[in-house]
Amino acid sequence: MKKYVVVFLILFFFCGAALVALAQSDEKPDTMQIHKDHFYAGETYQIPKTEIEHNLFAIGSTLKNKANVGKDVFILGNNYTQSGEVQGNSFLCGNKIWIEKDVFGDVFILSNYVEISPDSTIHGNLFVFSSTLTMNGSVEGVVQFTGDTMRFTGLSTGADINANTIIIEDNAKIHTLRHNSNASISLSDSAVIENIDSKPIPVKPEETKTPPKKEFPFQAKIFSLLAALFIAFAVYYVFHKTSKNSVEGLKKNFWTSLGIGILFLVALPVCLLVLLIIGFGWKVAIALLFGSIACWMFAHAIAGIALGYYVFLWTTKKERFDWLSVLTGVVLLYFVRWIPIVGALISILLTIIMLGAFLRIMWIENHQVE
Repeated sequence: MKKYVVVFLILFFFCGAALVALAQSDEKPDTMQIHKDHFYAGETYQIPKTEIEHNLFAIGSTLKNKANVGKDVFILGNNYTQSGEVQGNSFLCGNKIWIEKDVFGDVFILSNYVEISPDSTIHGNLFVFSSTLTMNGSVEGVVQFTGDTMRFTGLSTGADINANTIIIEDNAKIHTLRHNSNASISLSDSAVIENIDSKPIPVKPEETKTPPKKEFPFQAKIFSLLAALFIAFAVYYVFHKTSKNSVEGLKKNFWTSLGIGILFLVALPVCLLVLLIIGFGWKVAIALLFGSIACWMFAHAIAGIALGYYVFLWTTKKERFDWLSVLTGVVLLYFVRWIPIVGALISILLTIIMLGAFLRIMWIENHQVE
């Protein structure tokens, strides 16, 4: 489970970085509400004390959330303080994070420094990937920490710690503490720990039996979908004109776009091979490879946008290139991908087509006669 959470949060950070560039520099954030979900984007701002019935999505540099959220919270920011209650789960990514109020679900955090206030109670589990965790509050579930230093003064049913330094201070109460065997532990005399278990450093076995079938849990699928939505909306807002021209250009240049996409994929390995054979061409080959990966990711994002655009065009006979068409297309493409074999082929084909459309538009935009 932890691996899936890490992947999601890294994608969340990577995709949200483009959206942070859109945030205003003043203290008044950009806000949007879709149904009962609230979206915030800004540089430095505070979400006022209010009642948010559904989910909260927020990005920025320095954020303080005083709102009580009825469902889940998704945060990307440099510094984040959660001062309102959350009825669902919290997914937090940033440099420094403080939690000051109750969370009734699970909490997933990727950060440099995390502090849980004494006034905070996490009624689910706490998953933290951080350099430092200061745990002063209460966790009714299990604390799972991976990082450098953990300082514990709160309450928890259990703690599974993988850290270099573990400091259990006064008044700490843990039912079961499980830690890596090479950790440095400082245990206060007044701390109450009923069971302590030292787990060995995992060693790769010489012989392995048939590995069990890996499951892809429902939560990980939701995380993957959210990451795809973040990428698509980043492309939609940051490269609005280019993405729109690429999508609309398919009406008259479908086969041309498909041909360009296939030609690009065929020519790319040939060019890389030639550049690597040439002694001084390896730097160009690396730059070309990274550029090609970026183009493929961009084209995959536009593929979802294009699917939504043409679904609305075919069903309503009206052109619609807005947030709803982007949302519809990305979600449809996401579910199509889960169809065995056929779904993957459809996704790859759409990406190749949009890769050709994107390269065609980029050529036209950079060779327009003034």
